[in-house]
Amino acid sequence: PSGRFLTGDNDGIAKIWGFEDFRPIDSKRLHDCNAGIISLTSSSLSDSEFLSQGRDGIVRLWKVLPSGIADSAEREWDAGCHNFCRLSIGHVLGRPMLAIPLIEASNVCLWDFQSGQPAMLLPGSNLPGKHGMCMALKIFSPSSSSNSSSSASTSPASTSPASSSSCTLSLAPSTPSSASSSASSSCPPGPPLMLTGLEDGVVALWDLRRVSAPLSYRRMHSESLMTLDVAPSGKNGVSGSADDVISCFALRHAAPASEALSVRKELHLPTAGVSDIKIRHDGRLFASAGWDSKVRLYDMSKEKTSLALLKYHEGQATAVCFSPDLQWTATCSRDKTIALYKLYTPDSS
Repeated sequence: PSGRFLTGDNDGIAKIWGFEDFRPIDSKRLHDCNAGIISLTSSSLSDSEFLSQGRDGIVRLWKVLPSGIADSAEREWDAGCHNFCRLSIGHVLGRPMLAIPLIEASNVCLWDFQSGQPAMLLPGSNLPGKHGMCMALKIFSPSSSSNSSSSASTSPASTSPASSSSCTLSLAPSTPSSASSSASSSCPPGPPLMLTGLEDGVVALWDLRRVSAPLSYRRMHSESLMTLDVAPSGKNGVSGSADDVISCFALRHAAPASEALSVRKELHLPTAGVSDIKIRHDGRLFASAGWDSKVRLYDMSKEKTSLALLKYHEGQATAVCFSPDLQWTATCSRDKTIALYKLYTPDSS
């Protein structure tokens, strides 16, 4: 494909890589070397922009030019949060918004993406009991879409060394995904919702039209929640934590509070710890990046044993993502390497 992908490391340096020769096209320091980069996210407004998030609490919007990453950021948000929770971006009440946790306990601030001003506060501290910091979050809207089984390759198509311990990556679009684009065009979005994952393993479901209290909350893990993601349909989610369980759960925002968030299945891992979880854009697969250096691919419709166990890395796997054209998955690790895997579906040649 003619696409590109981004990587960010613990020294605050981002690189653009090409699929043609799997070599860096451009490299630029986006955050201080003491802050590093914990998240790279595509902008919802333009394919030529992306967001970087550092451990210094700063989020910056960058433009990608034909020559590479622009020398200066287009915009900057100072959230003041220094934990490892990755931001989320999505449309809320017709406006693109950026969700970033605050220093105060489990509170989350939603920033208006266009004005750069705070627009909404989710008072996570209003939950009964003490749950600690917000460790993961996701803005989404439920819609109707179908899931079906898929498969994946188990050997890397290419690998590349990173300049320092890789901590996050993002696959930029080469061509739009027909699966995701057709689903989004035919399925009107539902109400704006958000999931927050907390330090004590609790997951809370919020309706962003009424943010005084969550719709529902449930303990999904026995240890601190590290990562979560929501399927394109908005009806299912997956979470990982410092324990040895991946939780697969159902989301029903219109149901009574006791049924709005329910565990469907628990997948037990041989060793504890999940750094990152991503669901593919068509909702068929999800992948987990483990502290044991292994990346596991699962079928969303079956959620039993893993479809594939990717064992290239020698250090903790820190991030995983899928390309929008559904054909690739990328992983990175503390061993300073990035691995690209070619995926295939049953009808592939």
